[in-house]
Amino acid sequence: MSNAVAKRYARALFQAGVENDAVDELYDELHDFQKLLKEQGYLRAYFITPEIDRENKIEKMNQLFSEKVHPLFLNFIKVLIYKNRHRFYNDMVQQFETFYDQEKNRIKASVTTAVPLNDELKAKIKSILSETLSADIILEEKVDTDILGGLIVETQGKVLDNSVRRKLNAIYEKVKQ
Repeated sequence: MSNAVAKRYARALFQAGVENDAVDELYDELHDFQKLLKEQGYLRAYFITPEIDRENKIEKMNQLFSEKVHPLFLNFIKVLIYKNRHRFYNDMVQQFETFYDQEKNRIKASVTTAVPLNDELKAKIKSILSETLSADIILEEKVDTDILGGLIVETQGKVLDNSVRRKLNAIYEKVKQ
């Protein structure tokens, strides 16, 4: 249920952003507010606590943000509070990101290595993936010493495992047979 709700609200905000040429601004404000809620426990508690009256929350959001954010974003927050959907905010941000990435032809990929990559290797991996997938790549780097060497690339539900660990396991299986 929460995923369907999040998707519906995120789609509505995204479409409003497209119509008002404000998608980039909304993307930034969604993430800024998410970060603010994470860092400011009192604001998060105020935002999600059901005991606080909706009208009070909406008024407080007006006071805090009316001159600082796009009106679409402020209205979005007020609707979430009014409809008691603010507890799905993080899921909505994630869904909005999905729509945004599709619109901008961006694909997320993660690369796992045994040691941190230098900037040159990161750029090369990103370039190869970008060329292969014909999209802008958002690369997330992970370090996992258990893979021993090589790399594992994950994107769009596919995994390319070129790790030393996988190769050693394959040799082990052959020897075992």
